[in-house]
Amino acid sequence: IYSITDNGTFSSEFQLVNYSRHGQYPTYPALGNDGNIYFTTTYGGNYSHGTLQMFNPTAKSLTKLVDFNYWDITGGYPEWQGLITLPGSRLAYPINNISGNSNGGIVIVTLAGSTAGVSQSLLFSSSSNNGYRPIGLVYNQADGTIYYNS
Repeated sequence: IYSITDNGTFSSEFQLVNYSRHGQYPTYPALGNDGNIYFTTTYGGNYSHGTLQMFNPTAKSLTKLVDFNYWDITGGYPEWQGLITLPGSRLAYPINNISGNSNGGIVIVTLAGSTAGVSQSLLFSSSSNNGYRPIGLVYNQADGTIYYNS
């Protein structure tokens, strides 16, 4: 995790060095409503299917919130683009596989301090009109809709 100030000073904030704890191949970060920085990793964690991480920029600490699992509702192998913050201490991320379904979906996580729990998994089906393996989530606060590409 790196930072740069508006005057051009670079800093190394945290190094992801432990595959099972930190994950591997971090994705685009999202600034949470609480000031923490959230991101997923594509691989690593307890099941090697990726993780959801929280970085506290003040304390320079990293907390693993979720170990992704291809075979359950957390899903596995998150997309590179798309982690977004939602109102009410929630995050949403696009995922390639959920509960063994390789069509992907969107997972909504509720944050509670240094823990997180999946509150909803939206599975996609290639035979329906909801797309396939969503990427690039954006949230419209005006109407509460999540938009995505597929």
